[in-house]
Amino acid sequence: MKLMDIRKYASSLGIKLVSKKKTEMIQEIQIKEGNTDCFSKINNCIIEDCKWSEECQESFRPKHKKPKSKKCTFEGCHVTFPKIARKEFCQKHSKN
Repeated sequence: MKLMDIRKYASSLGIKLVSKKKTEMIQEIQIKEGNTDCFSKINNCIIEDCKWSEECQESFRPKHKKPKSKKCTFEGCHVTFPKIARKEFCQKHSKN
């Protein structure tokens, strides 16, 4: 569920969500609904009729990080290349 949808749903329950993280918002909604505020707390949860279960369990899956990139060190140049590259300058600014 998107943040805007969560805020709308919370508002319909009479909850004011100001400056809270998504996890905190959902946990507050769970409490208002009369449930345990267990979102993102239980790995391998077996409760199937929870509206948050798919998104909750997704938070426990490993995330694949993009490899970082490195910028050409020539002043004013914005060319990037993979971090694993051993070069300091892009082709345009490299010293042959």
